[in-house]
Amino acid sequence: MLFKMQLLGFFITILSIILIFGSAGSLAAGVCPKSRTGRLRYGNYCRYECHCVNKLEQCDFLTGDCSSGCDFQWVGPGCQFWNIAYRRKVRQNVNNPPFNSKLANDNNLTTCSSTFFKNSMLPWWNLWIPEYTTLRKLEFLTTKSHLNDFKNFEVTVFNTTEENFKDKGNVTGGAVCYRNNNSVPLKKTRIEVTCHGFPVGNLIRLHTGTRKLVICDFRVYDGCKNGFFGNGCERCSANCNDNFSPGQRTCNIQNGRCLNGCKSGLIGDRCETECDEGYYGKDCKELCNRTCKRTERTMCHNVNGICIGGCIEGYIGNFCEIEKSSSDTDLSTTDNEITKLKLVLIIVGIFSGILILYVTVIIILFKRTMGHNTQIKGKEETVGLSSQRSYLNVDEPNRLRSVRNKATIKSTLGEPRLNTIVVGDESHYTNIGLQTKTVETTYEDI
Repeated sequence: MLFKMQLLGFFITILSIILIFGSAGSLAAGVCPKSRTGRLRYGNYCRYECHCVNKLEQCDFLTGDCSSGCDFQWVGPGCQFWNIAYRRKVRQNVNNPPFNSKLANDNNLTTCSSTFFKNSMLPWWNLWIPEYTTLRKLEFLTTKSHLNDFKNFEVTVFNTTEENFKDKGNVTGGAVCYRNNNSVPLKKTRIEVTCHGFPVGNLIRLHTGTRKLVICDFRVYDGCKNGFFGNGCERCSANCNDNFSPGQRTCNIQNGRCLNGCKSGLIGDRCETECDEGYYGKDCKELCNRTCKRTERTMCHNVNGICIGGCIEGYIGNFCEIEKSSSDTDLSTTDNEITKLKLVLIIVGIFSGILILYVTVIIILFKRTMGHNTQIKGKEETVGLSSQRSYLNVDEPNRLRSVRNKATIKSTLGEPRLNTIVVGDESHYTNIGLQTKTVETTYEDI
């Protein structure tokens, strides 16, 4: 039986090794099994899904990039960001029939929207999203023949209602996300834009100063929610200054840098470092009081400037801002002596109380012990007396039984009486006679 168990363990070990090396070989060769949804996968331990337009394409095993481009619901490196422009409402100011605005958002890279210059009106294309969104990055596709039309193009973010969006009126205000210069954008048809300041809004407008605007595809990154940053959407530092206007992001959505500075007493891009020695307060610009006593780490609290290690000789106060006079020193000495006297009195009082309590307990225990002994002695005497009485009465029945059959008992009913005669100092007794009567009493034999 033991041999069979060892043999089974050996085969299990061999099978495990084969599976491990087989999986490692597959990963090394850049081959991953499909996900449960049927998509191909990539990355360390095949943890990510490919999101290629061509669903049969194996994306790059390390980066996830697709030669056929990202599927329309996805965007960005590795096609891992959700495209919030997917199937949203769009509009442009001057159509160039039949190339209307929807062709820039129709899940087809070969069809394009197109506008033209009319009546001195610069062409623009709008995308409206129902919810307010923090814009950080977007990309759009055009054609090689129309790259020159994107000199000086601009992306602006607005806050507006759906009614205003449907009306082709020209909304005003807004925050500039990106403004290009007079150069052609890098000679490639896919143009990537990173917003400045990460504006918040629900309408994105792309417009240009040229005669025509041709867009074949338009996508917007679904960035992390406010308070998070990076590809993994890490939480912004809790030390970021939380005093910011509504809609402003807490930290940079890409690197986590606190956008409105740090809370008091902290510095660094993510406000992770306390003020250096000798400084405190907002941006660590305030100097600790020179009369603070220096400790190993600092002179004062990094937020409020209170002297942590106390004051140098001759100064008092939370900030060591008060210079002590000689009278202050004498008063301080007297106060110390009074404090010591109070402490001695307290100790004596406590000791006396304990002593009194101890003596009281001893007296109570002594009294209880004496009372207990007295009770025991009384009980012993009572028990002895009772025993004696029992002993005296024990022969009474026997004495009665000693009378056999009939017994005659004579009772003397009379006793001699003496008359007393007093003569002078002597008393004379006169026998007045003995009166006796004998009575015979017969008892039945008991």
